[in-house]
Amino acid sequence: MSARVIEGADVLTHVIEQLSAEFGDRIDSVSIRQVATQEVALFENAKIRTHVQVIAWRLARARLQARLGSEGPAALSG
Repeated sequence: MSARVIEGADVLTHVIEQLSAEFGDRIDSVSIRQVATQEVALFENAKIRTHVQVIAWRLARARLQARLGSEGPAALSG
């Protein structure tokens, strides 16, 4: 993850790009976008936004990893 602070809509775009790079071959882009959007939305009213991007990415990543784990080995074979 990049150390630079990303603002506004760029936060969601960056989170989606990072997740797509990691999970794009195993999870469809609609699902990645949906999970990322939900996690970024949790911080919509955050007054301090310095770490929103990395926290939203970590939460979304954990959800996607859990999804893969719950689907078993077949999900990993693509």
